[in-house]
Amino acid sequence: MIAAFSSRPLFKQLIRDDLLFPIGTQFLLFIAISLTFAVFLIQLDEMFVSSRFLTRGEELKKLALYLAGVIIVLSLKYLIHYFTGLIFKTRFLTKEYLTNSFYFNTLAAAIFIPLLMVSTFSKSEPVLIVVIGMSLILIALRMLRGFIISLGIEMYSYFQNLLYFCTLEILPFLVIYKVIIRGII
Repeated sequence: MIAAFSSRPLFKQLIRDDLLFPIGTQFLLFIAISLTFAVFLIQLDEMFVSSRFLTRGEELKKLALYLAGVIIVLSLKYLIHYFTGLIFKTRFLTKEYLTNSFYFNTLAAAIFIPLLMVSTFSKSEPVLIVVIGMSLILIALRMLRGFIISLGIEMYSYFQNLLYFCTLEILPFLVIYKVIIRGII
């Protein structure tokens, strides 16, 4: 995985050969990613929104809601990208971009699982702040690499690529932020 991150031609070759994420592992990784992000959202909720620790029943209810929300957002994002790639005839670039997003989500889950376990059992705020910092770094790297991938579409201007990228990558974060802050969930 590290070699795929450092070399874009190798990344493309692994995508072409379906070697980066074999088909049998994708579903299990998606579940692990979704559970990790849902636990992360619960901890953010406890720390910054509700400002109290939740009871076990409240935690399970919020976990189910956050898990459903994460699965819906990730699935909708995938479908929107997939259909956009079909419409604009950029299927391979779309596949490369979606694999890039899945790669960074998998990397985040692998890094966050032990940190979130420590944070969950110790209710430690510094560990959660480290996880927030690491997630911001991973999001920035994913967006940078996604933007570099989108520059491969030569039939559109840089402005159109930037607009497409911001709409499909940054807008979901703003929607999630509004939902958490307003306490809809």
